[in-house]
Amino acid sequence: MRHGFVVELKYVRRDAEAQVAAQARAALAQLRGYLADGRLARRFPDAKFTGLALVFRGWELAHAEQLAE
Repeated sequence: MRHGFVVELKYVRRDAEAQVAAQARAALAQLRGYLADGRLARRFPDAKFTGLALVFRGWELAHAEQLAE
C-alpha cells in the first residue's frame, strides 16, 4: 500500500452551528495524534497517510479539512 487515509468524523446537531469550529479543531488535533503514532508507521512502513477531518451538522457536511503526513 502506497497511500492511506485516516478519517476523523465529528457530528453536531443541526441547530448547533457554533459547535462546528470547535469540533473541527478537535478532529484536527486527534488526526495529528493518529498520524504521529509510531504504530501506524510500523504497520505500514511504505505508505504515506493523509488525514481527513469531517464535521457533519445533521446530515450536511459542515467542515472538511485535509492533513498530509
